[in-house]
Amino acid sequence: MTPERVLDSGQAIFYLRKESRFYGKYIGNEDATRSWSGLRKNLIAKVALSFSDLIALNLALFLSAATVQGIWENWTVLFRRSKLNTALSHS
Repeated sequence: MTPERVLDSGQAIFYLRKESRFYGKYIGNEDATRSWSGLRKNLIAKVALSFSDLIALNLALFLSAATVQGIWENWTVLFRRSKLNTALSHS
């Protein structure tokens, strides 16, 4: 799955978690002689995971806000049309 194919926030979280695990393993393995490389790898993965969750949450909030705004605007237009039609029919 590539970033261009991400359709919703669930898929975005899955993709970013997968990427963070890959980069965490890569960075942790380049210095395998140190005893704390596993800890460092876990910290990198957790930071990347937290960042990816934040991005996914922002994406979900943006999409839901855009959806609510679109519904509100459509409802307002329909309501105005019905009021106009009612006013025209009574005159």
